[in-house]
Amino acid sequence: MRMTEQQFAALRKPRPEAKKSKAITEKPESPESPGEAALVLQLQALRIDFDREFKFCPDRRWRADFRVGRVLVEVEGGIWNGGRHTRGTGFENDCEKYNWAALNGWLVLRYSTRQVMAGQAAKGIVEAMGRGSE
Repeated sequence: MRMTEQQFAALRKPRPEAKKSKAITEKPESPESPGEAALVLQLQALRIDFDREFKFCPDRRWRADFRVGRVLVEVEGGIWNGGRHTRGTGFENDCEKYNWAALNGWLVLRYSTRQVMAGQAAKGIVEAMGRGSE
């Protein structure tokens, strides 16, 4: 198939950008990771009540993946492929978030997706609940 110069020029023209809505003020929800989906099923099977995307600091946008009583649970993604949790700024931001939570009475449990799949997260949450953290 041959293209005329006019057709080729039309393809190269910049397209007008779509207008961005000013009504959206919060980030869209991120899709559920495989580790988070697995932990939901495990907690449901154990009949453990939990909250998702729990905002635990009134002054910041910080959220924990899960809250079970006074336990915050984070499923850390991207740890093997250079995700934000393993790069400098992301790691430091996580340190600030987790330290604030601990200093304000939260028990913070962190797990990789592999650990969740192996059942370590559910086991740790059950153990934490048995220690009066519920």
